[in-house]
Amino acid sequence: MVASPPHMAEISPPTGAPDLKRLRIERPTAEAPRKGSARPRRGLRWGWLLALAAAAAVWWFRAELQQAAGLANDAPLQVRTVFVRSEVATPPGAIGSNGYIVARRRAALSTVLSGLLVEMKVEEGQRVEADQVIARIQYDDFSVGLQTRELAIAVLSKQRAEIEQEVVIAKHGITRAEQDCVNARQFLAQAQAEERIAHAELERQRPLHATGDLPWLDLERLANSEERAQAIVAAAAARVAGAEAALEEARGRAAGRELELERIDAESERAKSEKDAAAILLERTYIRAPFAGVIVRKNAEEGEVVASTGGQGNSRGSVAELVDFDSLEVQVELPETRILQVKESPSAQVFFDAEPARGWPAQVSRIWPTADRAKATIEVRVAFPDGGIPPIARPEMGVRVSFAPPGAAAPTKTAPEMLVPRAALFDLRGERAAVFVIEEAKLKRVELELGAERGESRVVRSGLGSSAEVVLDPAPAWREGQMVRRS
Repeated sequence: MVASPPHMAEISPPTGAPDLKRLRIERPTAEAPRKGSARPRRGLRWGWLLALAAAAAVWWFRAELQQAAGLANDAPLQVRTVFVRSEVATPPGAIGSNGYIVARRRAALSTVLSGLLVEMKVEEGQRVEADQVIARIQYDDFSVGLQTRELAIAVLSKQRAEIEQEVVIAKHGITRAEQDCVNARQFLAQAQAEERIAHAELERQRPLHATGDLPWLDLERLANSEERAQAIVAAAAARVAGAEAALEEARGRAAGRELELERIDAESERAKSEKDAAAILLERTYIRAPFAGVIVRKNAEEGEVVASTGGQGNSRGSVAELVDFDSLEVQVELPETRILQVKESPSAQVFFDAEPARGWPAQVSRIWPTADRAKATIEVRVAFPDGGIPPIARPEMGVRVSFAPPGAAAPTKTAPEMLVPRAALFDLRGERAAVFVIEEAKLKRVELELGAERGESRVVRSGLGSSAEVVLDPAPAWREGQMVRRS
């Protein structure tokens, strides 16, 4: 009988069903790792990570490494440059300090109102005269308000003319009423006189009638005459009363017209005051130059909102800045220890950074009454003589001020010196050194003959032109002819 292959299912004799528990695949047993075998594998992993990090660093700094090694002449070097300058050295005993050009008269032009800027009439660099219109904000509503008050004044003026005519008529009525009163009183007086005559005649004839010397008819006639005279007196008295009443009425009418005239005058004064206020508001829509000068900056354009209390949100606080160039002077901060020397010798020379070889005469004009505690300095203002402000002067320009030594009438004039920063020098050999200059976007090596030190610079005796552009902090691996790019 042939034996069944190993690991195959066997049929159980009692039931004839296969034994599934014995159906499995045998695998070779793996050897247990030896003690200490995991450490070399972990070390290998860290080695790969360090190699990848080094490769990433090399790739990231590849441009800098190529520049430092001088391997990539086709890739421009990123360099910092500076132009050499010529300036006059400070004489022995003199005080030298840097400063800036400032203006005594400088104004930020704005308006006390807030509104939309609708007109801008100046540009930077334009000279303007005093009271010249610089700009204007929206003025439609203020113009309408002024026109409304002018119309109200015109209406009141017309009403006043009408009332004045009525007052004249009323005064004429008073005159007529007074004349009527005079006539009525005269008529009354005449009637009263006639009444007295008739009464006297009646009384004189009455005794004759009693004696029979006067007929009754004559006496009756005299009595009728007296009664008629009395009636005339009563009518005259009534006429006088009517004339006096008419006079009082005329006077009342005239007084009423005069009161109306006073009311119109009061309303006219109020309307004129309102008109003046409206005219002031309309005038405030103009932005005018307070003094003659030059517009140095525009801070707003047409269509922007100008705020009266300074720029808030999207609004502008001022529309332009005006500088009086006739008030330009130099602002200098000097150490406290040098103030007495400056007081004793106020003469100075001003050298502009833009024109360092030329000195301009100046004089100390003011010394600030307080000092800067943090910097231990005191501000000094140096003014140019009348008519002597340099044409090159502009606000905020950098200058160097040389104050005369004590006892000297004015700073000594010396020849200008060319200075190069020490950071640009390399290959120093005593009084000789080299620099890289930029020509046509390439490095060019230049040999220099050096002189004395001037702070962070050295005097150049020969080798450079006044407008040369030198490279700062040159690397040892840089070579002449490499392309450069200014940072």
